[in-house]
Amino acid sequence: YNFGLEACARSAQAGVAIDLREGMQSKGMKPNEYSFSSTITACARSGQWELAVELLEEQRRCGGPPTPHSFNAAIGACARARQPDRALALIDIMWATGVGVNVVSYSSAINACARVGDWEKALLLVSDM
Repeated sequence: YNFGLEACARSAQAGVAIDLREGMQSKGMKPNEYSFSSTITACARSGQWELAVELLEEQRRCGGPPTPHSFNAAIGACARARQPDRALALIDIMWATGVGVNVVSYSSAINACARVGDWEKALLLVSDM
């Protein structure tokens, strides 16, 4: 299943990824960090930022701790959707939960701020790096 989910992520097929993950669960298999990460990436790449964030929250609740890759995919989705406050909230959650905030995390959050012209928040993030 994870290989199929990865293929969905690479080709921005969020709907297929969701269906595949649900099929996996209906057969008694629990999604792991790779299942979540690939599904979140598929949603992010297909412009479904809200679903990407929702899946990240689901992973936090019942799928184990999200990886930096899962967070970064969701932050990137927020950036593309011009949702800097949500991207910054995810950075805060990463810090609070001990998930490694990295250059990709910061770059995506800075991009989110830049897309809406909030250069002050973008510069604050640069100084936090």
